[in-house]
Amino acid sequence: DNEICIAPIVLTHGYGCAGGIFIPSITRIYETLSSNLSLKESPIIHIIDMLGCGMSSRPSFECETTKETEDWFVESLEEWRKSMNIDKMILCGHSLGGYAIAVYAMRYPQHIQHLILISPVGVPCRPSDSDEALKNYSWKVRTMFKTFRHLWNSGWTPHDLVRLTGPKGKAL
Repeated sequence: DNEICIAPIVLTHGYGCAGGIFIPSITRIYETLSSNLSLKESPIIHIIDMLGCGMSSRPSFECETTKETEDWFVESLEEWRKSMNIDKMILCGHSLGGYAIAVYAMRYPQHIQHLILISPVGVPCRPSDSDEALKNYSWKVRTMFKTFRHLWNSGWTPHDLVRLTGPKGKAL
């Protein structure tokens, strides 16, 4: 009996999303796996909601540094891995999830069988010529960018604005 044993696949989403973002991909992932493996050999696929997103808990986010933020995401993933009794996993992350799992992989390489990064992000600082680049846009676009920049620098995120719309936000 030469059964293949594949580590669980863990999918992590990007900023402002939730695990549901992967739902359209599940059929394709399953079809790809089942074309080469029996159902018994197919790995378990976990789609997790990162802290504060989707159906996860909403602990108070009080991180002030990049290191604190990385710790918040990475250590929560490590606690989840331990609670699921997973030794090795195939980690797949999109956007902020890709950034977080890349940091996780550097800290806990012994638990990674494969690392799959889909448009991972990390923006260290705004380019020095960003104001110059805005001059090529209309007054409306420049005003919009400057307003969003001001809100962001004041601690507001796009999701704060969405939350302000309340339950009627979807109808707007």
